[in-house]
Amino acid sequence: LEDGISPFTIDNPSARYGLYSSINFSYGRFGMSFEYKDFQRMVIGSGISDPPTLVKEHKYKVLNRSIHVPKYYDEEGVQLEAYYSFENGSRLLVNYARAVNEYTVASYDFNEYFSEYTFYPGSSNTITLFADYSTDDFKRETGRYSTGGIWEHAMQNSWSTLLELEYQYIEREGTIPAQIDNYVVIAGVSHSPKTTFSVVFEMSDDPKLITTNPKRLWFGADFSYKIDKHNTLSLFAGQRRGGPACTSGICYEVLDFEGVELRFKTKF
Repeated sequence: LEDGISPFTIDNPSARYGLYSSINFSYGRFGMSFEYKDFQRMVIGSGISDPPTLVKEHKYKVLNRSIHVPKYYDEEGVQLEAYYSFENGSRLLVNYARAVNEYTVASYDFNEYFSEYTFYPGSSNTITLFADYSTDDFKRETGRYSTGGIWEHAMQNSWSTLLELEYQYIEREGTIPAQIDNYVVIAGVSHSPKTTFSVVFEMSDDPKLITTNPKRLWFGADFSYKIDKHNTLSLFAGQRRGGPACTSGICYEVLDFEGVELRFKTKF
C-alpha cells in the first residue's frame, strides 16, 4: 500500500496498492473458498510482480494455454471454488473466476466457469472429466467452450497407461473464420517412479496460427527418466505448440518449438 492510503477510500487514480483477501470453509466431505483481489499499479521496477492471480491453473492444455494472464496495473476480481467428496471416493469440483480491467476508454471482463469430476471405475482405473465455459474481452472471445477427460489405468509391476482427450471451441470477433476448433490427444505409458513416455498430438484451425493450410498440426514425443531423487533426464522430439501458461502463480510465454530437446534437471 502506497503512502498509507486505504484501498477502500482511495480516490487518487495514480496511487499504487494491492489488496488480497480470502476465506475458507470445510465441513465433512464439503469445502469451499472465496478470494478477492484489487490491484492498482502493482509493478515493481521494470515490471516484476507476483501477487496472487485468482485464476485457476489447469493441468489441461486447452485451458492452461487460454488462461487469463492478470494485468496487475489495474485488475479487480474474485474466485470461488467448492468441492464435494462422495462416499464412493469420487469428487466433484466447481470453480468460478472473474477479473475486470478498467482503462481510460474501456472495461475488459474475463469470466470462467469450470467443473471437474473424478471417479474410480474398478480397482485399477481413474477417470477425470471436465467442462469449462469462459469469455475474454481482451482476446475478443465471446464464448470459449472446452471439455475432455483423462483415463489412467494401473497395471501390474508399477506400470500404468494414460489417455487424455481435449476439445475446445472458440467464438472470436474480428477473425475469419469466427469459430475455432482446438484438439489435443495425449497417450502415455509409465513405470513408476523411474520412466515415463508419451506422445502428444494437437490440431487447430485458429487463423492466428495457420498460413495457407486450413489446419495446423503438432506432433511430439516425450521421454523422461528419473536417475535418482535429485536428477532427472528428459528428451523431447517433434513439434511443440506455444502459448501462455501459468505454473505456481507465475505466468509465462511458451514458444513454438520444432526439433530435438534434451534436458537435465538436478535438485540440490
